[in-house]
Amino acid sequence: MSTLEDQLNQITLALDDLRATSTEGPETRKALDTLFRRTHNLKAAAAADGLHDLSHAAHELESVLHSLRTGTSTLNDRALQQLTKKSAAISGSLPLVPAEIWNSLKAEE
Repeated sequence: MSTLEDQLNQITLALDDLRATSTEGPETRKALDTLFRRTHNLKAAAAADGLHDLSHAAHELESVLHSLRTGTSTLNDRALQQLTKKSAAISGSLPLVPAEIWNSLKAEE
């Protein structure tokens, strides 16, 4: 699995953790912070690799998370739907390498 795919999986897990928190409080804040950090890391990695669509999609998710973290937006069903939609956009922007090509690459490639 590529680093970008791993980062996307981490974002998905963090989003699942956020959905599992039912109230505002420290657990929700921790889940938001983790999701924001993982999204930021993916955005930076994508930008460094020249994957502008992926970087832009991650930035969109990061913006929604920022508004939740700063209290500009409220974490509710609508916000969770928006996070899910932005996360799906990231998945759609991730360039996939066919398994036969991936398996033929050396670690440094």
